[in-house]
Amino acid sequence: MKLSTNNFVAKWRSHIDWTGVILFALSFVACFIGFYLRYRNNFQFPNFFAEDGTIFTKNLLDHGFLSSLATTFNGYYVWGLYVINKIALILNAIVYHGTFATIPKAIAITSYAFLAFCATVPILVFRRYIKLPFLIVLTALLVLVPMPGNSYAIIGALGSLKFAFVYLAFLLLVLRLRQKRTSRWIPVIDLGIVLCAYTTSTTYLLLPIILWQDGLRPKDWLTRNWRQYIQGNIALWSTLVLGLVLLGQVWIIATQGLPKLPGYLDQPLNYHRLVEIFAGRSYLYGFTQLFYHALRDWSAVLLLGILCLLASLKAARTNRQLYWFAFYSVGITTLLLITNRTGISAFFTGYDGRGPIDQFFYGQNLIFDVAFIALLATLVDSFTKKRWHQLAAAGVLLLLTVAPLLSTTSFRQSSPIQPGIQPLPQMLNQACALYDDPVAITVYPVSSFIMIEPRSLACQGRRY
Repeated sequence: MKLSTNNFVAKWRSHIDWTGVILFALSFVACFIGFYLRYRNNFQFPNFFAEDGTIFTKNLLDHGFLSSLATTFNGYYVWGLYVINKIALILNAIVYHGTFATIPKAIAITSYAFLAFCATVPILVFRRYIKLPFLIVLTALLVLVPMPGNSYAIIGALGSLKFAFVYLAFLLLVLRLRQKRTSRWIPVIDLGIVLCAYTTSTTYLLLPIILWQDGLRPKDWLTRNWRQYIQGNIALWSTLVLGLVLLGQVWIIATQGLPKLPGYLDQPLNYHRLVEIFAGRSYLYGFTQLFYHALRDWSAVLLLGILCLLASLKAARTNRQLYWFAFYSVGITTLLLITNRTGISAFFTGYDGRGPIDQFFYGQNLIFDVAFIALLATLVDSFTKKRWHQLAAAGVLLLLTVAPLLSTTSFRQSSPIQPGIQPLPQMLNQACALYDDPVAITVYPVSSFIMIEPRSLACQGRRY
């Protein structure tokens, strides 16, 4: 038994890409610092941001983790947000002794860490397919994804992180497609897909790509030897289980429906802005800051068409599945968005990149940044194998795409979200001195967001 265990551990270790793990760890630390520097106020001036306190944290504190997972938000589950929030509460208990006033600070740390994970996970997924210099450029693009309108609602906050789960679902599905039908990694990957699907329903629209999986392609169904096809086909069995598990979210939405939010981005759709919304903001915005303000509808479509042409070249065939899946994922995500939030079109006034809409598009930008860098890296690799040529190409790409991002408003000296609302520690010092029970807490970004908690929790805190 001991020998068998040792063999299992040795085999497990042999399958780990330790160089990739070390590179991932170093990049994660760098990206964590990068996101902290982008918007540090949620840590330095800690307070809950809107639903982060009034809904998510309150549910966890009042009802517990499992009950919170069974609670819907705007008609669907948001498991990923509750998992991140629970990690923040555990961190708060370990580092800050469970004090209620420090929960927003723990949420900020966890938010930075989650975004850093999103920026560095391509290193694990694509290290064997994209050369290191281009992975460095990609990581820089992802950590500097432009959010000039309202980075304060994303970086260091919780609620808007749900939009990143579409990007994670995209990466997991790409990783799944690269597995053989007998791979034992497929069920593990599917667990991540379940978490993404139970956080944002857009994930369901990405799932048809699974039919390109080895062992699931329609042509495989025509086999006459069904016994051989079924035996050992982990991809098939895991897909069947995945489909059954995902029916839960479908059932909730089908039976309960999605609630209407009157007055929230429900203005008529401005059809004249569709090209800017799709071609500009959804596809190109993440890496064209050098000249984005000079784009017009015709030039945005032309540039996107050039990228489609490049993706069709024989030299780009290595990752072609990735490119087209990225085109589809970004397009369907934005289509679902503007179908339900038609009023978003009012914020588009001609390629100026303004407006408090960053949370709705940064997921698409992350996805297409991956496809864009993968495409250029593949083309460069097909034309030259010389390392210094590839380093030079990556360096030029870094200057043209990453450097301009440093000048956007998202990275300049930031100020508190709402000067009229105090950070939570100062607010609690005053409220608890009045012996109020329960304690009413005003949270960011506007005074209409109120969180009510019993004095025993708000003024003393507890361990989780």
